[in-house]
Amino acid sequence: MRRYPSVFLDYPFVDGYALHRPDLLHVMYLGMIRHLMEWIEAFLQFHGRLVDFDPVWRSIPRYTSQCKFNRPYRQITQLQGKDYRYIGKIIYPTIAAALNNPRPSQRKPFRDAIQCTRHLVSFWLTAQYRSHDEITIGNLQTYLRDFHRHKHVIADGGDFDFVKIHLLWHFEEAIQAIGNLPSHSSDCAEKCHKVMLKDAMRNCN
Repeated sequence: MRRYPSVFLDYPFVDGYALHRPDLLHVMYLGMIRHLMEWIEAFLQFHGRLVDFDPVWRSIPRYTSQCKFNRPYRQITQLQGKDYRYIGKIIYPTIAAALNNPRPSQRKPFRDAIQCTRHLVSFWLTAQYRSHDEITIGNLQTYLRDFHRHKHVIADGGDFDFVKIHLLWHFEEAIQAIGNLPSHSSDCAEKCHKVMLKDAMRNCN
């Protein structure tokens, strides 16, 4: 592999190092939420709680612009970004219900697993704010620290050395630089691509 300088470094009004921003679609929906579901599935299987999780998962009702899952999570073969966005909204109460009534030896790991899920979901929801101040940015830092403090319980022996979990630490500086993340997320461009190209192509054929 040969290294070449970025072509953007030659443009006078372009900061090549600022082109890569934390992306909600690929970092959170297709990244951390997907990893969280894999960790939760392994955690529930280890503690024999998948039989409690599946009924709760299927009982979540349909809501406005939200889908309803009729099959267990492990039987779903393909999920898109919008599906993981919906999962992020329901996973915290779902796992809390699935881990109800633990045995004495399970109380601490179950409590830590619920807290890990809560802090990551809270971090994601706060990152979606359209405007931020010192309080919301401070909340982001708190949620991220608490997530890292509990993550080893829900993913015991898991590998946390991957890019997307590292990018979470850069959300704060990205928000301070560009104002908010949803306006710069790649799902905005994908929605425009669907409306302007795919729908137009279907309508003219």
